[in-house]
Amino acid sequence: MMMYDALVCSKSTLELFMDVYGGCFKETVMVAAPPTKQTLGDLGRYESVAAIGGGAVIDTAKIVGNRVFCWPTTASGSSATSHSVYWDGEKKCNCHRTPPESVKWNDIFINSLPAALYSRTKYDAISHCLDSMWSKDCTQEVDSLARETLDILLDPASTRTEVMEAGHVAGHVIEQVPTTILHALSYPMTSIYGIPHGDALGIILKPVCDLMGESDVSNKIETLLHQYTYDPDIVVEKAKDYDKFHNTTKTINANKLKEDLE
Repeated sequence: MMMYDALVCSKSTLELFMDVYGGCFKETVMVAAPPTKQTLGDLGRYESVAAIGGGAVIDTAKIVGNRVFCWPTTASGSSATSHSVYWDGEKKCNCHRTPPESVKWNDIFINSLPAALYSRTKYDAISHCLDSMWSKDCTQEVDSLARETLDILLDPASTRTEVMEAGHVAGHVIEQVPTTILHALSYPMTSIYGIPHGDALGIILKPVCDLMGESDVSNKIETLLHQYTYDPDIVVEKAKDYDKFHNTTKTINANKLKEDLE
């Protein structure tokens, strides 16, 4: 096991990493939330970092480390992309970096994810596939890869590790064709109303699938029961500020979308 300059993880996974791999790092970077503009102050601070966790952890690792070796615990797809999502107030931004040099799967880490977070991360990976499939820029190759990956994600017989690996492939999909309508809608739901990213996607997946003519996919998605309150008018109007809202093969009827989100 190589020695890393830093371990990037959440408090809940620090002990797991220590139990499996021991103290093969010099410092610890604790992550409790997605990176912010302030995180960029540590851009490239470490030469090599180990990262165990989901999208927020791996995105942070890509910002602070020049070489990233990761053990994903979610299907966020951050393990396959060359950018890191960070927030500047209510604005979602990207910091372009190098994809992780090594991606490994560990059942102990993956099975430590609570059930609610597991559901959130599946919604995220499913949305990555759909968003790219609906993009005006989608190619036949990307569409085929996205649909194959979507079949795994929607199969109730898929294991957790299979779902995480599929999420990694979905990351490759959005690396080639960026997200569109679903993620554009999720950003204001998270930034304005504090709805976790995966839950925001879980709330809107069915109505947007129906709007885009993907009823077969919609029928395979479990309805997310939620207690979140948000204003669809505000969400849709804010989402329209993102170019990706308008980059779908089907023109979005904003008024109809607002009605469907009620």
